[in-house]
Amino acid sequence: AIALGALVFNFVFWGFGFLRMGTTGVVAQYFGAGNNTSLVLTVGRGLLMGAGLGILVLLLQSPLISAGIALLGASAEAGEQARLYASGRVWAAPFALINYVILGWLLGCQRVRVALAIQILINLVNLGTVLVFVYGLDWGVSGIGRATAVADFSGSAAGVFLLWRSYRGRFADISVAALLDTTALRRLV
Repeated sequence: AIALGALVFNFVFWGFGFLRMGTTGVVAQYFGAGNNTSLVLTVGRGLLMGAGLGILVLLLQSPLISAGIALLGASAEAGEQARLYASGRVWAAPFALINYVILGWLLGCQRVRVALAIQILINLVNLGTVLVFVYGLDWGVSGIGRATAVADFSGSAAGVFLLWRSYRGRFADISVAALLDTTALRRLV
């Protein structure tokens, strides 16, 4: 059931893999040119897209989960357990997509060790919260999905904090119009 639910979300989330790949490529260009303002704008655009697409996944969660489980051909019992997992995991959507952007930013700026540290943090938080939610609170399969949501939130919070700490002086230079520049958004996608 967990494997089925995870497959649904892997498919959905990797449909937005351009957030990581696009961010990495564009950020690397601006990083190499020393253009920190455009770099921050690019990451800001990615964060907005990731959060917006994640919220869209939340709004469409019922049909997405149902269609995904149906397409995988799960038995009734496995399908019900997969739904329980998915109902907890779906709350990770905005944070998982924000994590793609953060990972793209870090890779584009050649900060691979920091990217790895955030991935390790996500996995450790996931492990700890699974133990608490499943064994401590007896939430079962749903607890595993919820633990992943908490872990993705932790990773995105750490990444956004690092971004703010790295470029806090640049955020004052950013306007909403610059963030929503359609040409730059298309370039990122």
